[in-house]
Amino acid sequence: MFYDVRTSKGTMEYWSTEEVTRMRTWLDNNGHQGVRLVWNARNFGTQSQAWCQSDLVDDILIESAPASVV
Repeated sequence: MFYDVRTSKGTMEYWSTEEVTRMRTWLDNNGHQGVRLVWNARNFGTQSQAWCQSDLVDDILIESAPASVV
């Protein structure tokens, strides 16, 4: 599972397409073709939506507090 994260300094670190492609390539080349890449959708921002639609993502995990869906 991969996701964007806020660092301890308060800045955001975002995954790039190149980084996820490199991760997929490494997994495939090292005998881990069966590993599925899961995007952790923590919000509904445009970047998160783009990852949800990406061909690099096999599954989506939706993370939410109960109050944000009612």
